[in-house]
Amino acid sequence: MSASSWMDIADGSLSITSGQGASAATAKANEQAGAPAGMPGSDRFDGDMPRGGMPAGEPGALPTQERDDSGSTPPGGPGQDATPPSGTTPPAAPEGGIGAPQDMTPPTTAPSGETAPATSGATDASIASDEESASTKGLKARGALTVRGGTLSIDAADDALHSHSDLTVSGGELALASGDDGVHADGTLTVSGGTTTISTCYEGLEGAHVEVTGGTIDLTATDDGLNASDSAGSQPADSNASAASSECSISISGGVLSITASGDAIDSNGSLEITGGTITCEGPIQGDTSVLDFDTIGTITGGTFMGTGAAKMVQTLISTTQGVLTVSTGFQQAGSELTVKDSSGNEVCRLSPEQPFELLIMSSSDIQPGVTYEVEVGGQTLTAQAS
Repeated sequence: MSASSWMDIADGSLSITSGQGASAATAKANEQAGAPAGMPGSDRFDGDMPRGGMPAGEPGALPTQERDDSGSTPPGGPGQDATPPSGTTPPAAPEGGIGAPQDMTPPTTAPSGETAPATSGATDASIASDEESASTKGLKARGALTVRGGTLSIDAADDALHSHSDLTVSGGELALASGDDGVHADGTLTVSGGTTTISTCYEGLEGAHVEVTGGTIDLTATDDGLNASDSAGSQPADSNASAASSECSISISGGVLSITASGDAIDSNGSLEITGGTITCEGPIQGDTSVLDFDTIGTITGGTFMGTGAAKMVQTLISTTQGVLTVSTGFQQAGSELTVKDSSGNEVCRLSPEQPFELLIMSSSDIQPGVTYEVEVGGQTLTAQAS
């Protein structure tokens, strides 16, 4: 389904197979997973991290890396008005949900309520290339795309959901499989409700700005789980896109997220901010990958974060309101049980990652800065002080 202006899904049941489905897509190479840790150009920590805590003398946040994985063109290019022609649509649906059937009507302007450029975040060249080629996306809009309800089952060789502008998921049951991105916006990608399950994809949620304020998200990606990049189009291989990507961001203030990735679990070519929600992340242990990857700063001031993955390329969170544990566990097999306890022996958390891991990053209101905790894993008991 393709809209030359904007698309609004309010209800109903859609079952879509595009381009013979995700399994028919040409597999993308995961350069991070295939590259050796500490590849040239990386200034993230690359070395043996002592078991049980941060390297001696290191502050709460390890050095950031100024690489850019997006291979993308910076935003720009004029767009067309995303507002449909006057008089062609009935009044907008009432705010706050879908009422009786007569209320399920599309808005008279772009679903955000604003007349935004339809190509926000995209270049004219990227749109032209997309439109001239045989598209294998599931749902695609040149302007804003919103999903407010309904049941969507999409199996696409390219992006399952794609907007050349902003994309919002505020409700519905989404079961997605993609040969590229599960959900992609050239502008801002917002998830505020609904249940989104992405069984397979290259990258799960991608946009110049990714905002999660609610809903339930469960995704498995062969590269990054959440990715903030201005990937409106392709750049030459020798170009340096890091400066253009520095304004990208990921913010999580609510919702329940479960991320399994073969690249970085959460990757922002800019900043990462967590103020709420419950986030469980699993990254791999091979190659140039990490649980977290951000170019500028990663903070947490609320919510719960639990992440496992590689220990050689570490970036961790900083907080002014709750503690952050960053613990090297040594190599642990997939399914190994990991338990965190306070000094009184009370259990703080227990998890059994489905991928092998060497590192735990955890932060919640139960973790207090400056307090020492015990981490039981692989028949050993480690001690680590929260930053």
